Amino acid sequence: MNYFLATENQESSQNNKNYEIEKKECRYCLSEGALNEFITPCLCEGTMKYVHQQCLEDWIKNCNKPIQESIKGGHKFFSIICEICKFQMRYTKTYKNNFFVSITKLLRSIFSNIKSTFLLGIHSVVIYFIFRRFSMIMNDIPKLFAKRARPSFWMNLFHNFTVCFSIIMAIDDIIRYYRNMYVQKRKCVVKFLSVSD
Repeated sequence: MNYFLATENQESSQNNKNYEIEKKECRYCLSEGALNEFITPCLCEGTMKYVHQQCLEDWIKNCNKPIQESIKGGHKFFSIICEICKFQMRYTKTYKNNFFVSITKLLRSIFSNIKSTFLLGIHSVVIYFIFRRFSMIMNDIPKLFAKRARPSFWMNLFHNFTVCFSIIMAIDDIIRYYRNMYVQKRKCVVKFLSVSD
């Protein structure tokens, strides 16, 4: 009887050890998974050693750490310092789609969706009026400086400066919106180099 209990206890402890060996935890999302789901991009040990690649990519996007770029053997490498062990994690980026394929897919996705097509029309109208207003301001600036003696000069100058700043911010937002869509269509593949590389 005792022999069977001892055997069961040994088997259960062995199973627990196997579970601990097989199951690892991501240091970012803290979810468990099999060892092959994780990467080890730095010199961290213990519970900090393993990360999901997607979690690491999200961390790189959201952290405010500087990303260094280098070219070696005709390939472009990116590196960022680990916040814990201070190791320089290196990775490469490749794109599944080239520029023309990405643009084609972007235009196809815009025109296949009514909401996106409507938004593109609104953006086109906004950009037209923005450039029209900007050209009017550029034409008015020499006239403003010719009438510097008038008290309304500084008010008009401030007004034109504010409008120009708003125009720049609006165009920047529109460009970012379509740039993000373009980047999604390019389908970037990130590959982290092992510590030994």
